[in-house]
Amino acid sequence: MHSKEECKYLISLGKPHMVKSTVVDSQTGKSKDRRFAFFSSWGANKLRDKIIKTIEKRIADYTFIPADHGEGLQVLYYEEGQKYDPHYDYFVDEFNTKNGGQRMATMLLYLSDVEEGGETVFPTANMSFSSVPWYNELSECGKKGLSVKPRMGDALLFWSMRPDATLDPSSLHGGCPVIKGNKWSSTRWMHVGDEEETKHNAKTNTTTEVKDEESLMDGSDRADTGHVDNMVHSVEEAIIRKAILKGPISVRTRQVRGY
Repeated sequence: MHSKEECKYLISLGKPHMVKSTVVDSQTGKSKDRRFAFFSSWGANKLRDKIIKTIEKRIADYTFIPADHGEGLQVLYYEEGQKYDPHYDYFVDEFNTKNGGQRMATMLLYLSDVEEGGETVFPTANMSFSSVPWYNELSECGKKGLSVKPRMGDALLFWSMRPDATLDPSSLHGGCPVIKGNKWSSTRWMHVGDEEETKHNAKTNTTTEVKDEESLMDGSDRADTGHVDNMVHSVEEAIIRKAILKGPISVRTRQVRGY
């Protein structure tokens, strides 16, 4: 999906600017500390050079969602022990929905390999989690849901809205704790509306928190995947249908291998 050079470039942009992740308060629209996320992030919404524009266009070509419907790329960094508890990327409050338009899909770019842990996990996916070929490679957290291991150059697309435009609760996802090594990733949120409607949301890493996280995963995290377009209609298909992509985007599956 993206080259090693692009991965290193995004890391180099984000590394000097890492700050504690925040969310937008659903009542006031102001930033506040995230209660259940433990990682650093930086938004590239104000920096759109040739490389970033190329990545954004590639994502648009792959998803069929126009580039101007996306927020700026977010660069995320996790050290050992850091994680991201279960959450939705779609909005459930009136403030963000009115001012930014609903988020319909997320593209997660893996910028580094992770020696152990750090999986993206979907705890509510309706399938046998152990049926995936890489199940034995997962951490204990990763085995608690449908999970994808991070690998440099890979990308994961999941949908927060179904084809009928209803919100998809099976897109609940989180990031498992990094056990060994560190994890770099980049997120691109895509909206129903264009950038002029959504650009204010790119100022902060905004997601919908899950209040009762203990009932979902005993304090661990989950991963990313959801309902898709008329080609893939479930979280399960989103992860099971994979493709090795060399060069230009040519296959419309949901988990994308890097160069």
